[in-house]
Amino acid sequence: VSFAGADLTGAHLYAAEVYGASFSDAQLAGADLTGTQLQLADTGGAKCDAATRLPSPWKCDAGRISR
Repeated sequence: VSFAGADLTGAHLYAAEVYGASFSDAQLAGADLTGTQLQLADTGGAKCDAATRLPSPWKCDAGRISR
């Protein structure tokens, strides 16, 4: 599935199956991705903010998702 360029602001994707999904350039401000296995997805260019909830060890660094 591709979320590339999607506006997922405030979305609840808690523990979502994202194997092979692309979040390229998606807006994830305030989204809840807790429990989601982001290592199985392409997060390149995804935009996040301080309210974005990410699984450990992922974090929002300067508006981008990183490990």
